[in-house]
Amino acid sequence: MKFLIVTPSLNHGQFIERCVRSVLEQELGGIELDYRVLDGGSTDDTQQILSRLAREFAELHVQVAPDDGQADALCKGFAGSDADVLAWVNADDFLLPGSIAAVADQFSDRAADVVYGRGWFVDAGDRIVGAYPTVDFDASLLATFCFFSQPSTFFSRRSYEDAGEIDPGLRFCMDYDIWLRLAANKATFKHLERFLSATRLHDSTKTATGSLAFVDEIHSMLSRRLGSVPLEWQLYRNFRQRTDGDGHRSGRRPAAFGLALIETAWKSGQWRRLLLWSFRVFYAHLQARVLSVTRRGYPI
Repeated sequence: MKFLIVTPSLNHGQFIERCVRSVLEQELGGIELDYRVLDGGSTDDTQQILSRLAREFAELHVQVAPDDGQADALCKGFAGSDADVLAWVNADDFLLPGSIAAVADQFSDRAADVVYGRGWFVDAGDRIVGAYPTVDFDASLLATFCFFSQPSTFFSRRSYEDAGEIDPGLRFCMDYDIWLRLAANKATFKHLERFLSATRLHDSTKTATGSLAFVDEIHSMLSRRLGSVPLEWQLYRNFRQRTDGDGHRSGRRPAAFGLALIETAWKSGQWRRLLLWSFRVFYAHLQARVLSVTRRGYPI
């Protein structure tokens, strides 16, 4: 079985070595690995670090060339591959030991098109700050809540080609978009109850700096893919507006969410639906909180 992992890179010298080593130091057994790092023209020390690592690891293939953003780099990275399984790990994120072998076991009987596991959130110093709220696959819930930890998600090349490549026009939500298209194409999803990766939270991430632009792009994508924006995402946008776009870190989260829920439910008249959704999402976040409470602050 052959895996292709792609890392889009631009000015992440602080984190790139941790990312690359997390992929190339996996215990692979008989698994073949093709690892491609596509650097869009970093002006920090990223390219020097990649050059040094390329001399150490023959499996590392580095391409330095201008691109039109992360999604464009991913399209180029996945193009022309003969790998069985594809995934990407952003330059500031990393895989956990044993992840690829664990995923390969799930793909071995070809019963799944997509395998996704749990993921940690970590800070700039690799300390755990939380767990991603991941649940068993539910297509109806996916339209209202992205429960996939992106670097913990692996998909077959066949299912990716059938669903269509990463949308190069997206800046923030290219992962959510491809998950929705895979689901619409009747891909088979397998939830692996294991932590596979860590997503880094720091002030320069696109999600942190994008504010409402992140949510607006999701609205636009959902409108194109589904024909309309689900009420739950309208609720989330109202919530982000009430926290000045900083809903993940604001101390006003409970009050702001309550006001957004009342406003959206009042306008739509669908109290039951929004309350049920709020409970399901709250429960997913509660499970993630319980998983991380004893590990918070510990390094990975």
